[in-house]
Amino acid sequence: RVATANLSNLPLGHLPANVTLSAATAISHDGSVLYGFARYAASSTRNQAVRYTAAGPTITPIPFLDAADTSSGPAGRGTSDDGSVRVSTSNNDNVLVNFYGLGNRAFRYVHGVGVSAIPLLAGGDWNMAMAVSPNGNLALVGGNSTAAPNGEVYLHNATSGTVTPLGTPGAGWDVSNAGGMTADGSVVAVTFGDPVDPVVGGFVRNASGW
Repeated sequence: RVATANLSNLPLGHLPANVTLSAATAISHDGSVLYGFARYAASSTRNQAVRYTAAGPTITPIPFLDAADTSSGPAGRGTSDDGSVRVSTSNNDNVLVNFYGLGNRAFRYVHGVGVSAIPLLAGGDWNMAMAVSPNGNLALVGGNSTAAPNGEVYLHNATSGTVTPLGTPGAGWDVSNAGGMTADGSVVAVTFGDPVDPVVGGFVRNASGW
């Protein structure tokens, strides 16, 4: 962590079993809590989502969503303002084909409570986390569905449990895990790719559609 006022560096550490890699991808409003990932086993190339605190500093692994999962990674921009909520993606690379697709499951982590799966879309069998609202309640998620087999975007409200599909700008296009949204989810920005003609583009969705 770098304090911009005086450019002081604070090393956040790594998991004890593997010192080769750790990274931070999101930070709380006051800078006291960060989330990222780190290698979690000796001689391993697999990563696990972690929570860092500036006090200490400390590094804490976040549990996998399923005991059979082999890796997990937090979404960029995926922490609440106070650092108490995090959205991530847990996967099993024994069935994982790419960074999206079968084997991926988005989940929500609440500090002091634990992890819970973010629901799939109707007809879907995978999803991935992209971002979370400042209050930690609304998650931006990508996943497949009956209507969009290659993936579309949707919102999940943790309080009400509701899922709001937002669709896709191109039928048959692949949704990536790069995305962000406004605090109320009324505007989202997401990257999609054409699997046939390898073109990648950023798209915005608001009240007028994609």
